[in-house]
Amino acid sequence: MKNKKHFILVSVKVKNKNKLLLKIYDNGVSIYNIKYYKETLEFEIDVKDYLKLKKYLVSYKFNIKGSTGIYKLFSIIKTKKVFFLNIILAIILLYIFSNIIISVKVIHSKKYIRDIVSNSLEEFDIKKFSWKKNYKELNEIKNKILKKYPKNLEWLEIEKKGMSYVIRVEERIITDIKEDNSLCHVVAKKSGVLRKINYDRGQAIKQEGDYVSEGDILISGEIKFNEEVKNAICASGEVYAEVWYSTSVKLPLNYEKVKKTGKKRYNISWNNTKIFRSRLKNYETKKKKLFKLFGNNIYLLTEYEVEYEYNKYNEKEALNKALELSNNKINLKLNEKEHIIDQKVLKNSINNSTMYVEVFTSVEEIISKQENFIKEEKEVE
Repeated sequence: MKNKKHFILVSVKVKNKNKLLLKIYDNGVSIYNIKYYKETLEFEIDVKDYLKLKKYLVSYKFNIKGSTGIYKLFSIIKTKKVFFLNIILAIILLYIFSNIIISVKVIHSKKYIRDIVSNSLEEFDIKKFSWKKNYKELNEIKNKILKKYPKNLEWLEIEKKGMSYVIRVEERIITDIKEDNSLCHVVAKKSGVLRKINYDRGQAIKQEGDYVSEGDILISGEIKFNEEVKNAICASGEVYAEVWYSTSVKLPLNYEKVKKTGKKRYNISWNNTKIFRSRLKNYETKKKKLFKLFGNNIYLLTEYEVEYEYNKYNEKEALNKALELSNNKINLKLNEKEHIIDQKVLKNSINNSTMYVEVFTSVEEIISKQENFIKEEKEVE
C-alpha cells in the first residue's frame, strides 16, 4: 500500500506525456497524483520504482523535487534539526519546571513543631528541588506524619502553590487528664548502684549510693509518718543507677576499606532497569527519583567510582575497634537520657586472624518502673 512505502515527488521534462506514461506502465511501475504542466509531467512514485525507471528509461531526465508524506516531515526535521531540538528541550524544561518544587515552608510559631514536620517531610522526599507529588501521595504522607506524632500534632495540611509547598500545622494540646486512683510504688527493674533520684509523687526510701536489687521499692506510694501509713497514692518518678553489662565481640583482623576516587558518572534508570551500561568497574550508586511517567519511576543515578584497600588491624587498633563495636551495641539499648560511664577490656585472644574480646561496660540507666499494690485495710477490733 502507498502509505507503507517511501514516496518521492518526481518531475520530468517531456513533450509527449502519454507516450512516457505508457512506457512507465509497460515497466510495471505504479505512479500516483499525476499532474500535467505545459512542458513537464509531475507524479509521486516509490523510491524503488524510481530507481527502476532510471535504469530502463535512460533517455528521460527525472528530477526529484522532494519526499512526500512522513518522509517529507523527516526531511524537514533533518534540515531544521536545531530548531526542533530547541522545541523539544523547551518542552522538557517546561515539564520539569512545572513539576519541581523550589521551596517548602512550614507555618507554625513553635520551632520544635516546625522541625518535627520539616524532618518528616524530608523523609518522604518533600524538600527543595524535589519532584511534585499528586494529591493521593500528599494525603498518604500527611496521614503517616500525623500517625507518627499523635501526641504532638493535631492537624496538618500540605498545599501546593505554584512551585512551592506551604504546610500548615496545629499542635495537639492534651488537657483531658483523667484522675488516676490506682496505688503504686516505683520499684527497681534491675540491680545497680543508685546515682540520681527524681520523683514527683511518693516517698523516696532509698538514697544515692545505695545498692538495690530487682524488685526493691525505690519510691513508696505509702506516705508514712512515725512508721504509720498516713496516705496511699500512685508514686511516680525516675531513678537512675549504675548498671553493668558484659559483651562479647568477634573482630576479623583483616578488613576491606572502600575509598572514593573522586570520579563519578551519571545514569538513568527506568524503575530498576538502567538505561546505559556503567563505564566504571567498581562503584557505589546514589539514587534520586526524578519523576513518574506512565506509572513508572524515572531515577537519576550518580555512580561514584571506588577502590578497595585491604588492611590488617594491629592489636591496639583491634582493641579500639572492639570497644567501638561494643559501645554501639550497648547504645542501641539506651535512650537519650542514658549513657555509658566506662568501658574496660576483660580479656582478649586471637585465633585464625580473628580477635575475641570480652568488654565490661558500666552504664547510667533508668531502672525504675511503676508497680501496683493493694492498700491493706486495718482490722476493726
